[in-house]
Amino acid sequence: MRLRDARRKTLGLAIVIGSVGGVVAQERQPPPGIEYTLDLSTGIVTSDNLENVADPNGRSTLSRTNLTFGARSQTKVSDLALTFGGRFEAGYFAQDDTTTSVFEDPFATLAYRREGANANFSFLGTYRETDVSRSRVVEDEFENEDLIEDDGTRVDTDLRFSFETNPQGPWGTDVDLRYRTRNFNGVTSDELTDTEFFSIDAGLRLLITPSATLRLTASQSQLIEDDDVETEQETTSYGANLVYEISRATRVNAGLSAVRIETEQDEAGGRSTDVDEGPSFNFGIEHDRPNGQISATFSNTLIRNGRRQTIRVARDLELKRGELSFSVGATQTNGNGFDPLLALTYSGDLKRGSYRIRFSQNANTDTDGDSFINTRLSANYRHEIDRVSGLELDLSLTESDAQGDDGTDRSRTNLGVTYTRDLTHDWQLRTGYEYGLTETNDGDGRRRNTLFATINRSFSLRP
Repeated sequence: MRLRDARRKTLGLAIVIGSVGGVVAQERQPPPGIEYTLDLSTGIVTSDNLENVADPNGRSTLSRTNLTFGARSQTKVSDLALTFGGRFEAGYFAQDDTTTSVFEDPFATLAYRREGANANFSFLGTYRETDVSRSRVVEDEFENEDLIEDDGTRVDTDLRFSFETNPQGPWGTDVDLRYRTRNFNGVTSDELTDTEFFSIDAGLRLLITPSATLRLTASQSQLIEDDDVETEQETTSYGANLVYEISRATRVNAGLSAVRIETEQDEAGGRSTDVDEGPSFNFGIEHDRPNGQISATFSNTLIRNGRRQTIRVARDLELKRGELSFSVGATQTNGNGFDPLLALTYSGDLKRGSYRIRFSQNANTDTDGDSFINTRLSANYRHEIDRVSGLELDLSLTESDAQGDDGTDRSRTNLGVTYTRDLTHDWQLRTGYEYGLTETNDGDGRRRNTLFATINRSFSLRP
């Protein structure tokens, strides 16, 4: 099935389900006005490997200005926000051995949320263009290809719609639509391929008893990759999930679904079709404590060319001057040995500063059936030197380990030290040093040392 056919069928399904249960309530009052914002950062940057290449030509020195424009309107039932901007650079670029000016990393985000007595609606649209060599992983969920270093740019577009009816009633429906594209321009790696993704998730929620809630689900997704074999993967799922409250503090949930993964690829002689189908199920329990929550989950999930089993035990703690959450678990793919999965988030306030540490591990399988264990560590420490100055330390480590012998292990490390000082009530000076290192198991390593000094200010206007 081609993507346009899937869109036509799933869009019709969304309209039918989304129209059940009422329409969005009208605003109760006129909007109070729009707030306009401008975030400005401008200064000097010098780096011995600005483009993060394997063999840098020398030191680049340039001026850099980051601009972010915003507009936001809020009422009691709605919230509309628009942001857009980019980065302007001018100076000497050593890799090109030229002095020039460029506009880099344009982006735009539009978010809308509306809540009514009978329905809720939200929309989020994002557009971002980034240099592949300068991109950073900021989410826990990422793919091995996100760590590839290459020339060229990456353009990401993401549209999400969410509609929920009768949110406070004994029954209700919900629909989530998503359309995402990723396009690469000027790259050399065969692993960096254009992708197009479309999905729809629909549900019917039923309050069976005061303690039991049943949710019937149906989902469909289509992924198209412009790779050497022109991969098209369609996933459909139908199932149910039950949440039961044993007591005020304890809840259990169980889900079962029938899943079908159909993958088409080019082979000698024409297109080939590979089908994986079977059940996926999960079970979990949560217990609220006075200082946090304890939970345990188990899942057995159908994936491309096999199955994955994952078990986790988690604990959330509210500390006197901070928060701590951690989990321990393991995952097994296609009957192989178990790989540990750990996660930790620890944040708190000090007498003259604050800190935050986050560590996470997740399992990922691509459309070719290759599996990876992805790890991300981030740490931030802020220290207040006096009333107008401070020091910031940032560390991030991102790693993707291939589970197969022919896969590529990749890692990326970034370390930054920043000194901040309030020049006036509105203007702030930021100066510091950044170190970057990328490595692969085939010996491709790249290093980058960067010095910067900028002044920053945020403007706000409400007419």
